[in-house]
Amino acid sequence: MTDVTASPSRIAGDPEEFQLAFEQAPIGIALVAPDGRFLWVNAALSRICGYPAAELLRLTFQDITHPEDLDADLAQVEEMIAGSITAYTMEKRYFHARGHEVPVQLDVSLVRAPDGSPRYFISHVQDITERRGTRDALASAHDALRASQQRFAALVERSTDIICIIDEQGCIAYHSPAAERLLGYLPGSWLGTPFTAVVHPEDQAGLNETFRRLVLDPTHTPLTEVRVTTADGDWRHVEIVATNRLSDPAVGGIVANVRDVTERSEAATRLAWQAFHDSLTGLPNRALLADRLGHAVERARRAGDLTALLFLDLDRFKLVNDSMGHEAGDLLLIEVAQRLQQAVRTGDSVARLGGDEFVVLVESVGETDEVSALAERIGDVVSAPIQLPQGMVTVTASIGIAYDSGRGPEHLLRDADTALYRAKDKGRNRYHVFTESLRTAALRRMTAEQELRDALEHGRLEVHYQPIVDLADGNVHAVEALLRIRTEDGGLELPGEYIEVADESGLIVPVGAAVLEMACAAMGTWRARYGDGGPHHVAVNVSARELASAGFTDRVLQALEGNDLVAADLVLEFTEATVIGADRPTLRAVDWLHQLGVGLSIDDFGTGYSSLAYLKRFPIRSVKLDRTFVGGLGVDPSDAEIVKAVITLGRSLGLEVVAEGIETLDQLRRLEELGCHFGQGFLLGHPVASTDLRFGGPVLPAFTRRPMA
Repeated sequence: MTDVTASPSRIAGDPEEFQLAFEQAPIGIALVAPDGRFLWVNAALSRICGYPAAELLRLTFQDITHPEDLDADLAQVEEMIAGSITAYTMEKRYFHARGHEVPVQLDVSLVRAPDGSPRYFISHVQDITERRGTRDALASAHDALRASQQRFAALVERSTDIICIIDEQGCIAYHSPAAERLLGYLPGSWLGTPFTAVVHPEDQAGLNETFRRLVLDPTHTPLTEVRVTTADGDWRHVEIVATNRLSDPAVGGIVANVRDVTERSEAATRLAWQAFHDSLTGLPNRALLADRLGHAVERARRAGDLTALLFLDLDRFKLVNDSMGHEAGDLLLIEVAQRLQQAVRTGDSVARLGGDEFVVLVESVGETDEVSALAERIGDVVSAPIQLPQGMVTVTASIGIAYDSGRGPEHLLRDADTALYRAKDKGRNRYHVFTESLRTAALRRMTAEQELRDALEHGRLEVHYQPIVDLADGNVHAVEALLRIRTEDGGLELPGEYIEVADESGLIVPVGAAVLEMACAAMGTWRARYGDGGPHHVAVNVSARELASAGFTDRVLQALEGNDLVAADLVLEFTEATVIGADRPTLRAVDWLHQLGVGLSIDDFGTGYSSLAYLKRFPIRSVKLDRTFVGGLGVDPSDAEIVKAVITLGRSLGLEVVAEGIETLDQLRRLEELGCHFGQGFLLGHPVASTDLRFGGPVLPAFTRRPMA
């Protein structure tokens, strides 16, 4: 190793001698600030320029330089500041205090601060009007330069950075007193030791390579960061800027400016950690998971192993947040994260993607049974009761499992997410393994979403209407608006999976708005044509997402007013799940609709989380008995009991009961016998376009109804 800066012992001197040499130098000498102000001038410069020293110190070199020479001088100054040159010599003209020109030779060098910024220029000025005494003047200039170097060395001794000189054998020939202040080492304690002796073992190889390159390329000025030990044995992060001065006889080594950057490095480490970890649980986040997943897949393929990904989220986590608050939700997530880390194998990675979504990356899997066992273990540990300050809670997890199929890490994550979706769809609190059929279904949903967007954009959404019949007289009491999609070739499709896709993608809001407007327009037409002889109201299905969406109540009001309807002309139907999971925006919307006078009905009653408390809490006008119970009438005695119980419940609470899915006369008669108010189904009428509906008179020719008890 070769390297080092000049040892202060070579340039040391008495400050008084420097002052004396400066003042008495036979050539003009000045210390000039980067902006051109004279900071210190000697008597010779005062004589050359004809200004007293005190007056010169109020001027800049630009003030006394001939205008024709100023641009060239400033250009040299800019190059020196930029580091393109280290010194320059030029001839130019000064204006004497008496007004005449004085030709001078100017030799300028730049003294930089430890951080590399320009500190001041040292200017040597010779009057070359006559070339007399040139040799003596040059000798004096050199003396002055040496004196300025001594002054610079004194500044180095007081620098907050550590200045080191490393000789060609790679040993420390000098270090400044800052080594004691920053690292606790006594003066001179490093001398003669290899420069890597105080460097962290993990950083030594890199630093050696940096210095090797510096020796080979003296123009290179590397910046590197390493850890060095303190006298107490701690480690500090330092930044090293090194310059090759081996060929400089005054230095004969490599100069290293060493700055303590521990706080900056630790802050950067914290920021890097935050960029790749979840701030709540401390688990890896999506970015770090993606990196680990890519490496895991490559390793597994080389070894011939399987890589599995478990994508899970907590069932009904939102209920904990809404009932106990977000603080309880955060504590729950932290506890689940800890349980997951304890449940997985050593070497597996647990990450949190956000919300209540977690991912487990399982490497080096020999058999799929191992992953299934892990999924069951995760389900068990997550579902164990959790004691929070706000109370005891129990949650379950739905898990999607996918194995690397050679299509890339991003597909693996997507496949696991697809499997998770299926696990939740099949009832939650279970795991499901991804298959190609799920991929096909996912592609179908993607296609359905695009088709729905296209239909919405090109006005191919239609609404058909199915009668809701008063079972007392057989007349049409109301109608339900049902979405239909007109295909590009003119066909008509049932909404089917479109509704599910619309809800997932958020398209349900604009689709629902279109259905609401068309339904109210049709109701307005019937009101104008039939008056009181038409339907009492039109029923429109709305989802939880619609109810909670911004501007929903405004859209309802506009649809009513725009079609000359009153609030009672509209009934909004939503499922029990919407009622159970209602958040504040949904509750506000429901209250507003009730106060306005819009009817509210629970659809598919009996299939969800039926609760008398919710029927009492919400201003419900009617419930629609699900078609599965109606279909079991006359077949399954338990269905008959359920239907009877719902009708009795409705009568006691003052609710209208609508039976859906009536397809046979036997079902109709049994509903009549049980005292059901209203019915709907293919027996009573198929969904048709608004122009094909007729009102007035029973829908069945021989419709009879025994008097209600």
